[in-house]
Amino acid sequence: MLKGREGEMFKAVVTDVADQRMRVQLSDMPVVANVKASGSRQGDRLALRLVSADPDQRSVVFEPA
Repeated sequence: MLKGREGEMFKAVVTDVADQRMRVQLSDMPVVANVKASGSRQGDRLALRLVSADPDQRSVVFEPA
């Protein structure tokens, strides 16, 4: 679903925060991911940039935009 879309921006909502990571749910797709970042709280809306997507490894990497 995300392969080939590296560099694109996605809207997300923070669903959980722990240490230097937050769990996010993309607003327009059924994708949940962990993001290395701090300073957000549960329920915050934010923009993320897709760094990589590997369907074989079932992994995605996002960074705050």
